[in-house]
Amino acid sequence: MEVVAMNLRRHFTSIFLAVAVLASTVLLPKAAVPALISEILQFNAEGKFTVLQLADIQENGEVEPEIIDLITKAIVRYNPDIVVFTGDNIRGFISSKSFKSAVDQFLAPLLASDTKFAVTFGNHDDTGVWPTNPGTREEQYAYYKAKGGSLFVDHDVPALAGTGSGSIPLYAFGQNTETPAFQLFLMDSGTYINVTLDLDGVRTSQIDYYMATNPSVPSLWFQHIPVPELY
Repeated sequence: MEVVAMNLRRHFTSIFLAVAVLASTVLLPKAAVPALISEILQFNAEGKFTVLQLADIQENGEVEPEIIDLITKAIVRYNPDIVVFTGDNIRGFISSKSFKSAVDQFLAPLLASDTKFAVTFGNHDDTGVWPTNPGTREEQYAYYKAKGGSLFVDHDVPALAGTGSGSIPLYAFGQNTETPAFQLFLMDSGTYINVTLDLDGVRTSQIDYYMATNPSVPSLWFQHIPVPELY
């Protein structure tokens, strides 16, 4: 398993690379909670699966060309099996039209290269009031899904807190049923929990879902705000 994580805050304040160990492909007992998506993702014959994480794009209706260039070059360099957008995908306080324009632009390199992707959200994504509101998280998720078509990995579990919360099973090479070899958990970390702008974090239903979904299988958990952030 190779994970490439890119934090794309404006002006590229940080870009970092993390490499995880190869995931085990030993079959484990069947989990109590099966995967809820039909998408079949597998490790290759060499036992590798590459995830490119994109966080904090935080753009408005006009995405900076440097960001598009970075995403394009990252896809060419790493050839990811899936890209995960982990929140603050837009700046917030923008219109629905600007939201769609931004998404169209930063998804273009993925669509052009037939790269699969999944989406969850952070505190900025639906920030704003009419007429500068990009739409609800549900509306945004639906737009990503419609725009991505067969490349969009729909992992959302409606019973969980937030939107874009759920798991993506990864199977061993040549396997597509029974217990996965690895799992990716994407969880919506919500927005602000009070007027002083304290940020939300992990919810109980998300933890319970994690504990019930193939708990013995190695996994990675992606979430914009991992714990409640108070300042």
